[in-house]
Amino acid sequence: MNALFSRNKKRFVEHLSQNRLRRIEHREWALWATAVVITRLLTAGLASFLVPLLHSNETWEARWLAKISSAPKRARFAVVRAWRNRS
Repeated sequence: MNALFSRNKKRFVEHLSQNRLRRIEHREWALWATAVVITRLLTAGLASFLVPLLHSNETWEARWLAKISSAPKRARFAVVRAWRNRS
């Protein structure tokens, strides 16, 4: 009877270990997928700044500064608009 219990306990522990390993592996794949998505989004964001610069006659510094300086204005506008529409 004791031998039967120890075999069943061993199988149960192995089953739990396999489930934990599967869960860890699933989380690891999810983290890698998230890292790939974030990397692609950052690359696309950088390309959205650089591609227009390649096709213009302006210097890249002037175009870059113009685009960067307008970002805080848009952010402030969005915050004020959200604050006014909060009800």
